Formats: sequence, structure tokens, C-alpha cells
Amino acid sequence: YNNYMYIGTEGEQGIQVVDINNPNNPILINEWNLISRSHNIMEYDGYLYIIGSYNDINGDGDVSDIIVLDVSTDPENPEYVSEWSGHYIHDVCMHENILYGCGIQDGQSYDDKMFAFDISDPTNIVELAMWEGAYAAHACWVSEDGNTVFVATEIAGGHIKSYDVSNLNNINLLDTWMPENGNDWSPHNIFVKGDYLYISHYVFGLQILDIS
Repeated sequence: YNNYMYIGTEGEQGIQVVDINNPNNPILINEWNLISRSHNIMEYDGYLYIIGSYNDINGDGDVSDIIVLDVSTDPENPEYVSEWSGHYIHDVCMHENILYGCGIQDGQSYDDKMFAFDISDPTNIVELAMWEGAYAAHACWVSEDGNTVFVATEIAGGHIKSYDVSNLNNINLLDTWMPENGNDWSPHNIFVKGDYLYISHYVFGLQILDIS
């Protein structure tokens, strides 16, 4: 965000704040440490969304599945804004104030749920939709027009799945894909740029799909 980089870790550490005004000399300047780990973090519109923290930061017995920090006011000192709890979220993507989240697991077991949240008010995250069928969903990314969400399922035989999300009251599976001989392997992270989907696919390296 601006000239600051935020770093999460699945080790015993909070969110690091790094000054990258001089990319040749990055400087660690702060650490937001109300959590001890995170799986992923993502900035959107001046807010930092912390995913998969496993932490009960309010002491109310609920694990904070999504934590929101404000970095717009003082980027060096992230400020707690809100959180959402209800299902473990592994990875997210955003488009026009909609956050899509992958519910890869429930407790110690894999799950097949995907979520859509309204984040137009970061102080009050609202669940808009939940749909099933993306077993072990690790990562997702949305098309640039916002009508399609692509999901990578991280399990042997894992597929890329595409869903029509143009109507969140009627979400439909459009297609599935895996590389030839991919039955024993899985994709990991995915990103959309223009008409292409870029996939990090473990032993299959970088896979690029035409999604036009």
C-alpha cells in the first residue's frame, strides 16, 4: 500500500510493516502483533484483510477468520477495525466491494464451501452468499468484469473451477479444468490478468489459460 509492504507468516509472528520507499534498502519499521500467524493478507481500498489467523483476538472464544486493519490513515501503524468469524477462510480476492473467500476446511477436515462478503463497510462485514462444490478450495480470483470467480482446489486431482457470480442469489458452476495427467496433483495460487488465468501448479509449473 503506497510505499509500504505488509508481510504475514504462518510462523509465530504478526504482520510486519516494511518501508520500501527505497526498494534497494527495505526497512522493517513495525509489527502488528495482536495475532501470532496468518495464512494470507490482502490490501483493498486502504484496508488490510488478514486471512487464516486462527486467533481469538477479542477473547470471546471465536476464531477471527477475517481481520480488517486500516492502513490508510497511518500506513506505518495498522489500526484494528473489525473481524468476521464463522468459517475458516484460507484465501480471498476482491472486486467492487465484494470479497470472495475459500473455505478450504472445517476444523481438521477439508470442506467444499465458497463465500461472498459485502465489504463496502469494512467495520461491518456481511455474508452475502455461500455455495458448495469447491472441495479443498485453496485460492480464488475474479475476472476483470466481476462476473466469474475462478477457484483452485488444492488436493490430488484438484481442478480449476469457474463460477458465474453475476447474480449472487444464483451462482452456477461453468467449467472445470486440469492439465493432462494432472490427476495426482493440484494447483495452488491463481491470478487473472486480462483474458488469461495464471496458475502456479506445483510439478506442472506455470500454467496459463485463455479465459476469454
